[in-house]
Amino acid sequence: MSLPAKMRALVTVEGKKAEVKEVPVPSLDADEILVRVKAVTLNPTDWKHIQYIAPPGVTVGCDFAGVVEQIGPDAKNTSLKKGDRVAGFVHGSKDADRGSFAEFLKTNSELVAKIPDNFDDAAASALGVGGETAVQALFHRLAIPVPDYSHGAVPVTDDSPELLVWAGSTSVGQWAVQIGHATGYKVITTASPKNHELLKQLAACWCGHFCIDLVGRDLQQTFVLLDGVTDLLEPAGDRALGDALTELGHRDRC
Repeated sequence: MSLPAKMRALVTVEGKKAEVKEVPVPSLDADEILVRVKAVTLNPTDWKHIQYIAPPGVTVGCDFAGVVEQIGPDAKNTSLKKGDRVAGFVHGSKDADRGSFAEFLKTNSELVAKIPDNFDDAAASALGVGGETAVQALFHRLAIPVPDYSHGAVPVTDDSPELLVWAGSTSVGQWAVQIGHATGYKVITTASPKNHELLKQLAACWCGHFCIDLVGRDLQQTFVLLDGVTDLLEPAGDRALGDALTELGHRDRC
């Protein structure tokens, strides 16, 4: 079946808004692939670009899962073929022909991962921005050394350093808990009590109440010196976290 010339996409318009419009299906550069989008994930960056950054006329959306429809002649990812289920993320709200909130999108062939058969599209579409944000927070902002994962995760022992992930049940928080543990940290986190069991299954060694008034004293009494802190909250929560941790010793914080 031939591809259509037009598709529907969420496009920014005047007045810091976005509307569904009919636009051309993206044409590929030599090393790009065309993906028929099956599922997307919403991220804070999507509405923030619409509200504050993006000019009119660009396609919104970053995370996606879908099916490969076309492959450019110079695609470096030679493992791909038409019909493969793939997931990834693009820099949405930047270009007219590159955003995930559309029926089709184009992306570099090396910036997608094949979706396992036991993974549905909705779950696969959530693997991009959230995971990359956690990676940037841990390995760039906190400058945690990237370990050698060639033999699996780094063992966590009683002497392992501690890492506090504030708001661990968020999408980014769940990534940070797992990556922190795999990097050899005893991960401490906060969340509503209903999510504590989930976080322990994801390898958190201690869970505190998300409410700042309840958890601050427990943190101060239990963990005298934290080796790293990463906060997955908006600015208001970030200020509250800072207030609660002022009695702790020197720490790196992201």
